[in-house]
Amino acid sequence: MWYRQLQIVVEGATQCGDDMILRRFFIDDFYKCWFNWAKSHRADVQELLANNPILEKNYA
Repeated sequence: MWYRQLQIVVEGATQCGDDMILRRFFIDDFYKCWFNWAKSHRADVQELLANNPILEKNYA
């Protein structure tokens, strides 16, 4: 599912020549999806968040 969304965003941004669409997608949508997955599936990320609660507050 995320691959298709990425493909649509990249194609749309390429066609209209607006790189801000890509920047916004990677900064907001893609990063949040990855971070939410990592929080629940990776022990190293869970440990990092447990030791640095400010990360959870700012980036979750």
